[in-house]
Amino acid sequence: MSAGPLDIKLLKPHVDSSYCDELIRNGGQDEVLTTIKPWVHTDTGISVGHELGRNNSDAIITTNRQRSYSGIGQSVDSRCVERMKGRFVEFSAWISLNDNGTEATNINPDSRWYDRQYPQLALNTRHHRDMSTKEYIYREETNDVVHLARPYRSDAWNLIHGIFRMPSTFHLFIEVDSAPDDLDFYLDDVSMVPFYCKQDQLARNGDLEELGVTKYWDAWGEPKIDMTTGYGGQGNAIRASERPHYSHGPAQYLDLDCGFKVGDRLLFQARIKFESASDNTVTTCNVYTWDGTTRCSDIFLYTRSNDGVRLYYR
Repeated sequence: MSAGPLDIKLLKPHVDSSYCDELIRNGGQDEVLTTIKPWVHTDTGISVGHELGRNNSDAIITTNRQRSYSGIGQSVDSRCVERMKGRFVEFSAWISLNDNGTEATNINPDSRWYDRQYPQLALNTRHHRDMSTKEYIYREETNDVVHLARPYRSDAWNLIHGIFRMPSTFHLFIEVDSAPDDLDFYLDDVSMVPFYCKQDQLARNGDLEELGVTKYWDAWGEPKIDMTTGYGGQGNAIRASERPHYSHGPAQYLDLDCGFKVGDRLLFQARIKFESASDNTVTTCNVYTWDGTTRCSDIFLYTRSNDGVRLYYR
């Protein structure tokens, strides 16, 4: 018995918006995990770590991870990718790093991403070179899309978090990868959900009180980013040190897809303190000079024009 080309049908079930409210499957929100599916490990092994997750729940863990670029990932439902392309999504995951049964102390979230000294999120997408014929598929990898929040604590679970625009692709594979060789990943409470812009709260976690880490924040350039005591000795603040250039400092992506249009005015305000790098004493700045060594801080806005040209304003 044989089947002809017209005897085979591929069905693509319809999905509504609620189906795509959570894009990660088997992310570890359940206390007990019964399978690793659909997670895969891009190195050697992956398993369910019973009672090895946060609060003694189960976690997805690597076994015998040997390469700095390897990690844990899964494919995202292509129907949701098509529905949400161009929109901001929010990714978060909790990770614990294991060094042959001991806490991993060799993590540096302030290193360059390509040195692979800290966990990050990578996106692997596929595209057609010729869309008219849908021939000649090629793969593209985008690294360091989402970052490890500071400070890193070797004796605790650490947050990988950030927002990004959903790419236009017919296949999306997300992967938590990178970190020094031979460190195993324990991954728990993984989530990727639609991100909703708020006109009155464009900068998120502005008071640095959310979870006590730099959630939503990362470094622009190559400064060291950490938490410190906040204004008036209360709460938290973000600190940038060892800045190799005057334009380097804390930054975050903003979602402006909630009714803003060209020409709208935005109000930004923040408290800032300057310290001498040599002895940490409080110092002053000069608002009337363009000298990068003494000028007070500017707010830099980085964006792209409609034709893809990168622009910045200060």
